[in-house]
Amino acid sequence: MGISTGPRTSNGKARSSRNAAKHLITSRRILPEENDEAARLHSGLVEYFNPRGLIEFCVITDVLINQLIKIRIDQAFTREFSRAAMEKAIQWNENYDRSGVQYIARLGKLNIPRRDHRERMRPEICIIGLEQLRKQIIDRGLQPEEDLATLSDYYGDEPTRHVAMAMDKLRRVTQQTKAQGGSADASSAADVKKKILEWLEIEITFQHHLEGVEADRDALEYGSDPREPASPMLDTLLRYRAANIREFRDLLDCLVRLRSLRRAAS
Repeated sequence: MGISTGPRTSNGKARSSRNAAKHLITSRRILPEENDEAARLHSGLVEYFNPRGLIEFCVITDVLINQLIKIRIDQAFTREFSRAAMEKAIQWNENYDRSGVQYIARLGKLNIPRRDHRERMRPEICIIGLEQLRKQIIDRGLQPEEDLATLSDYYGDEPTRHVAMAMDKLRRVTQQTKAQGGSADASSAADVKKKILEWLEIEITFQHHLEGVEADRDALEYGSDPREPASPMLDTLLRYRAANIREFRDLLDCLVRLRSLRRAAS
């Protein structure tokens, strides 16, 4: 039988590190950092309940520990929800950044591993590319093969309707030009240029609309959709809280019974 060396993966180590936190939460002793809070609570409990005799003082001590555990549970809830929110923020930033990485990789022809499916760039990046392409076409005319590659760089495998029409038209012009030995009819090229520019103008307007929609969606998702901690930890904390409430009620009932017995005996 081999000797366990403990968790080796990062996730395993993270889970293991939380085991100690669980034991500290339910510890029946006052932790060093709780000394001041414990003194304040003990003073308040004694003043409120005015215990008489050793047994009542012991119950008050149990109530003190119970309330310290309650504070630990509340702090653990806050910590876990903060951790979950941080993880969500990191994931959101990674998703947002992925489009920029793809943009740099495609334009720079970098050898970065990617999935077979190429996603469309975010609207703000598409708008920059479309405006640059529109200016180039106006200044130097159509270059069908190069313009087609530019649209492909920005839209990947997810062209919108007008971009798909522009890409199809550029592909056809490229094939026709090659079939004619590199020559193209001037009037036909002017018509294609005009049509491509019209589609680009419509697409720029559409991407501006999408930019606003995505900004609203990101704000809604990031700001008003708090992410819960992972189920195992959340379930554990909920069980701790339920047990803590039950114990608190039992201790109060115990104090009531003790005082009833003391009054009956006097």
